[in-house]
Amino acid sequence: MQRGCFDSNIAADNRTTEFFNSICLTTAFPWLFVTDAPSRVLSFDLRQNPLLTVSEVTTLAGESTRADELAYNPRDGLILAINNASTPPFATLVKVDTTTGALTVVKNIFFDTAHGVDAQNGAEQPVWDPGTKKFYLFIPQLGPNPTQGAVIRISTTGTIETTFPITFCSPAGLALGPNQDLLVGCNTIWATDGSLWTGRADLNTNTAVLQSVILEDGHDHSERGRRWCRGRSLVQQGR
Repeated sequence: MQRGCFDSNIAADNRTTEFFNSICLTTAFPWLFVTDAPSRVLSFDLRQNPLLTVSEVTTLAGESTRADELAYNPRDGLILAINNASTPPFATLVKVDTTTGALTVVKNIFFDTAHGVDAQNGAEQPVWDPGTKKFYLFIPQLGPNPTQGAVIRISTTGTIETTFPITFCSPAGLALGPNQDLLVGCNTIWATDGSLWTGRADLNTNTAVLQSVILEDGHDHSERGRRWCRGRSLVQQGR
């Protein structure tokens, strides 16, 4: 069985408000974590057939958008769930009782100017890094300039600790490597003159700035053992 948190796309005709989206198969066995609308996180018991719903919580009262991507911290029994289509987008820390599977909302984390992260085009996939003991989350657009994206670091208490800016890349994917490094995929890429990169020489003669980013959060890593299957990358150090 595949472990980890991933996008299920189960009956997801409307990715803002309909049906199950993210599923998390984790080291919290026998619990399965699922997000859906309206703004819900659910836990299921995998030992039951059919699956038994154990617990569910609403990430924010009155919120109609779907809780979307999520990451799980098995050390502390914490889920970080993202409502990416809300205005502003926000994350929610949810505590898991690892004995019973019961869920409890701990804290909402809003991504707007008042809270230090001006996310103007949603907030996407989080990951949990057991090495740094932090959550990381990518922001496709930080502020009014669409060429500015970012990865942010969030503590287990829900504090936004650090913002790692990423220029000329709208992040659209985040994966944790073996050395506490993060591979950031770029959904939209800008050329060196600031125009949108087309990838066609007849339309755009400027070199694309980057296609992916490897971000290291203050760690001194050698290249030994790094295996990212990407054609082009740029290392940005985060200190």
